Amino acid sequence: MRDIGANIRRARTRRRLTQDDLAQTVHTTRQTISNYETGRSRPDVETLQRLALGVELTELLDGAPSADARRAALRRLCIMGAVTLVLAGLWAYLHAVCLRQYQHGDMTPLAAMLITEPLLLCALAWTLLQALCMVTRLRPRRGAPCWVRPLVRALFGLCLATLLASVVLPASGVILLRLYGGRAATAALFFLLGALLWLTQPDAGP
Repeated sequence: MRDIGANIRRARTRRRLTQDDLAQTVHTTRQTISNYETGRSRPDVETLQRLALGVELTELLDGAPSADARRAALRRLCIMGAVTLVLAGLWAYLHAVCLRQYQHGDMTPLAAMLITEPLLLCALAWTLLQALCMVTRLRPRRGAPCWVRPLVRALFGLCLATLLASVVLPASGVILLRLYGGRAATAALFFLLGALLWLTQPDAGP
């Protein structure tokens, strides 16, 4: 009950409603909604039922996720977990053959591994945070400015495009060796990007 304001805000932002939108839905003012969300005042039971926005009333009262929200979160976790496992298997295979093939002048496995590894770390970060969300009260960042999510996605796209360009450039033989030497920094960057993608998505948690 103590976090009812935060629960109302979470239910509202999940449905991508502004405070004005929600105020019109429950026939009140934006300032009243703001007071509910900041804890300055508490809605009565009748108002809570109108504020539920399709979620179970207990979700507003104690923050417990509904069954549908838990199933959706579990589905996302399974999908990303499967993607992570596929990338991990591909990386393990490429890692086993890339150095041997490189000695024979074939840089294709090395290039593929240098692309797969950052993507694996990105997917791993997302999957770990989603798993933590399922068993803890960890939630994605709510109420972030509208430009944050596109900025994070654009940064991810830029980093991935730069990586791909480095691999396919005519001078990639030299660049690949430099990328291989800087694998730790690249992996750390994409792990951070994976975490940011999870934290800034519209709805990652149950």
